[in-house]
Amino acid sequence: MTEYSSSPSGFVFDLRNEERLLESGYIMIRNLLDEEEVSKIRQSLETSEELQKNAFGVADENGKASKLVIWKHPGNDVTGMLGRCEKVVSTCEKIIRGSHKCGRIEHKKVGGQTGADIERVELIKKKFPLEHVEMNPGDALFFHSNLLHASNANNSDLRRWTLLSCYCKASNDTVTPHCLPSYTPLRKVPDSAIRECTSLDCSGKEFMDPEKDVNIKSTSGDKGKSS
Repeated sequence: MTEYSSSPSGFVFDLRNEERLLESGYIMIRNLLDEEEVSKIRQSLETSEELQKNAFGVADENGKASKLVIWKHPGNDVTGMLGRCEKVVSTCEKIIRGSHKCGRIEHKKVGGQTGADIERVELIKKKFPLEHVEMNPGDALFFHSNLLHASNANNSDLRRWTLLSCYCKASNDTVTPHCLPSYTPLRKVPDSAIRECTSLDCSGKEFMDPEKDVNIKSTSGDKGKSS
């Protein structure tokens, strides 16, 4: 497993880290967020009325539903600071090491979500190892956009929060109008921004409407209900 630990002074992503990321398709950084930062982000997710109002359910291939809320821009609240802070620019994730070298695999509808072609995935698993990446609160997994990854259903009695930040090069902007956002410059903020931010204002996030997104299908009547 390609794994590092963050220190109180932070984590510096250097050429060696980049080479390992390109080789394996991912790196994991332990303790990227400390307990105070994790607590603040969790509190924001649990108490923000705007996030709860824009959440919706999505079923997997077994009919079990996950609760999602998706936004196009980070905004200026605590969760937006996470996606923009210098050190950033899931409980247990499954990844297929090196699978990003196969290029982009065609995706199809799997339950209410979009997933890689299962037949292709099974063939790739014969050539590349499946790894289980066990993570603790505050750990972060950085991976290539083409790396095959998934997570099993949460069968425990504990809530599993996963906060995903997705980035795209300015040179890879959409050609035609799309449900995903077009390129907008991302202004980085210092690592201290998560602790210092007190805003719960989500007005700048531009929440996604599940009825207009071609990649997912929400479970009927679930939008706005908390879980």
